[in-house]
Amino acid sequence: MARALVDVRRATIDELDDVLGLWAQGRDEIGRQGRSSTSLEQVAPRLAEALTSGQVEILLARRDGRPAGFLVLRETALTFLIDQPSLSIDQMFVSVEERKRGVARALLSQVAKQAECRGAEQIISSVAPWARDMHRFFARLGFSPITVRRSVTPAVLRRRLSGEAHRSPLEDLLSRRRSLRARAGRHPSRAFLGSEGPLKAPGELGDKGARLA
Repeated sequence: MARALVDVRRATIDELDDVLGLWAQGRDEIGRQGRSSTSLEQVAPRLAEALTSGQVEILLARRDGRPAGFLVLRETALTFLIDQPSLSIDQMFVSVEERKRGVARALLSQVAKQAECRGAEQIISSVAPWARDMHRFFARLGFSPITVRRSVTPAVLRRRLSGEAHRSPLEDLLSRRRSLRARAGRHPSRAFLGSEGPLKAPGELGDKGARLA
């Protein structure tokens, strides 16, 4: 049986419900992995604005007429200091039942065409650090890492900058291990030994440490 063709077009405001349905599938998938995500009530008005304002472009893929995946695309510079015209893929999702059927490749093929038409020199993808399959997928297509972005809440940053006065037992253990490794580099014969004897592995901690591991 011939594989059904995947049709990729720029989504319109009339297709907002289709995009929201796909986004909700992605949110539920993340939730089953124990990870939090933005609520549908917060995302709906932002997607509606994106579809009408033209600030970003949402590509919608259909297979056999059904919504199969979407991709959020916007123009940007490679970095603030490198004014190299680029296209950024801020989000991409393919419905579980439509995976491995050419949907993601069809979406990215459209991105490549738009990059050439707009004179973009680079295509950037944003991928969650825990999404290993997607990392491998993009790597196979030639995407290479250019930077790593990390985030922290202001409260945590202030606490850490003030000397980590509220460290957990596990954090204390890891800090001691780092110090012992540094000393072991200077005195190999005393590697991993200190005044308290050999360090315990996380699984050998008491009940309190075990819960934190």
